[in-house]
Amino acid sequence: MQYLITDTFEKITLYENKAKKASAVENGDGTFTVTMEVEAKKVYSDSLGNQTNAELNDWLEIGVLGETLVNGDMEEIPIYLEKVLITDSLTTFTVNVDQKPIKAGIDPMHKFVDRDSDDNLVRVSIRAADSDESEEAYRELIRKNLEVGKMMFNMPEDFDPARGQQILKEEMEKKFGGNVEMKTITVGKSDE
Repeated sequence: MQYLITDTFEKITLYENKAKKASAVENGDGTFTVTMEVEAKKVYSDSLGNQTNAELNDWLEIGVLGETLVNGDMEEIPIYLEKVLITDSLTTFTVNVDQKPIKAGIDPMHKFVDRDSDDNLVRVSIRAADSDESEEAYRELIRKNLEVGKMMFNMPEDFDPARGQQILKEEMEKKFGGNVEMKTITVGKSDE
């Protein structure tokens, strides 16, 4: 822990922590298995702003946020926090939580000086443990909607958005043949 005293009191230490992606599988028992990829970098700065890369061998916190109702409003709260030793710039962690995860990432409580702490957390994409069955149900929904001329689709919450777009494009190409140009509109909650 000597490094922490040196970094905190003897040097100007900046971190560049970032959550790259996070996904979760809803298990049959109601728990969630969350996988997150985080990126970390440490630099030292002098009084003139010159920076040098520093060796990363630090205990940083990873976490998962959920939601709870407080005075009639939904608020994000930590449902999992753990200090982990990070030695590589890119690291993947898998944790289990007993509540629905909303966001996950590195240094979620902003304990370290970070150049951009807004990118420490990302929204968790959730899918059911039996995603093949869910995927087929989504394909069937698309087919039925196309048969009646409906061209707007709501992607299920348990889908990775990129995979959902791919499935939609595949089904539309089957129906109309050739390349299909799609326009996507996202409606609903943002990450903020």
